[in-house]
Amino acid sequence: MTIYYDPLVFFPRVFWSKTIYPRVLLSFEFWLCILAHAGLTALLRLGYIRLPNSDVAEGEYPQLVSLELAAPLLGLYLLTSAQIFHDCKRWHEALMSACARVGEETRRFAQELQAQFGLIEEVVAVRFAAGKYSLAAVYVFFFSLTGGTVTARGWSELRAKGLLDDREVHFMESQYSGDRLALLHVWAMWAVQEAAAAPTARSRLGPEALAAGMTRLSDALRGASDAAREAAGRAAVPVPYHQFQLHDSLTLVTMLVLAAVAAPRAAASEYVSSALYLAVLVGGIGLREAAASLSDPFRKGQLGQGFPLAATVNTTADTVAQLLIGAAPAAFNPCPSWWDTGTALLSQNQIERRTPLAAFGTDGANPWHWDAVKAPVAGDQAPPPLLDSGCCHLDVDALPKMNVMKRGGKSGFQVARRPRPGGL
Repeated sequence: MTIYYDPLVFFPRVFWSKTIYPRVLLSFEFWLCILAHAGLTALLRLGYIRLPNSDVAEGEYPQLVSLELAAPLLGLYLLTSAQIFHDCKRWHEALMSACARVGEETRRFAQELQAQFGLIEEVVAVRFAAGKYSLAAVYVFFFSLTGGTVTARGWSELRAKGLLDDREVHFMESQYSGDRLALLHVWAMWAVQEAAAAPTARSRLGPEALAAGMTRLSDALRGASDAAREAAGRAAVPVPYHQFQLHDSLTLVTMLVLAAVAAPRAAASEYVSSALYLAVLVGGIGLREAAASLSDPFRKGQLGQGFPLAATVNTTADTVAQLLIGAAPAAFNPCPSWWDTGTALLSQNQIERRTPLAAFGTDGANPWHWDAVKAPVAGDQAPPPLLDSGCCHLDVDALPKMNVMKRGGKSGFQVARRPRPGGL
């Protein structure tokens, strides 16, 4: 998992709301431990609590809690924190990978569909029907993953998007109670079979090419179905709550014990112990909040979504639509230049040419450093980055939200935002 960070710790450029600290400050355990440490320190300084002075070496301070008790407790806390954070991170990565593969396999289906039947104009209607059914399955998957089922608003979105007509929506919403994603994939393959049964397709491609194409198309939909089942299975079996509950109890006890350990030195005006205790407290509760955010990646909060849900669905829909429209002779037909030897064959200079390093980007793999993407046609919406590589799930919330988008006279990358439907 790639991590993008802001190296300035004390005066960060990122917005405060996009850090972990607001969640730490809203935690009840944080203020309880702060009050416990401050209360013990005040009681020790005022003399309401007296510490035994026996068996204390010179230059040391008597302790409210012995280090022999605090050290094993701190070690147990660190071990359980590392374990629960690792479990949440592994579960999070598996769920995110499965969600991304649903869109990727759907785009592969559209690609194979156009590669197989794109040159046959007589089957353009069934090609679009197959593509729309496969894309509707992506919407159904994400609707069900974020709400348990497809709501009335979700069906309205599918109808408004043109992926399903009124008759299909009525059947799936009120009469069909099974696996709707599987049904949409079945309809998509039915449309593909209709395209393969067309006389022009059979005469142009031949039985062997049709069989191989049908296999690739079926594999693409099967890959999307497998990824959807894996994601749903991960969502159905999250990180158990009792692990979080046990870790919360251990965190609270450990931090209260450390508050008592640091109090005697703070009472003796050695406030370095208080500063160290505050750093440990913020780090401990911050890791707990980070683990909790990993275990619920689709819920919007102060840290944002862990998966760019709307951007992924919209970009996948755009990509499939562009393939269905653009990969057709009506949009552009590259066939005439294939038989021109002067264009098709590589010249000696072209073969010996070496691409210079300057032709590649030098800003690294952090999208924040990239130049702003420009639309190919003035007035159109700019495409998202990494789309040329087949990626439709750039996590904008994982990037630092900078207060100043100018660095060295260069404009930082900004993801194109879709206008709200009400503003159109």
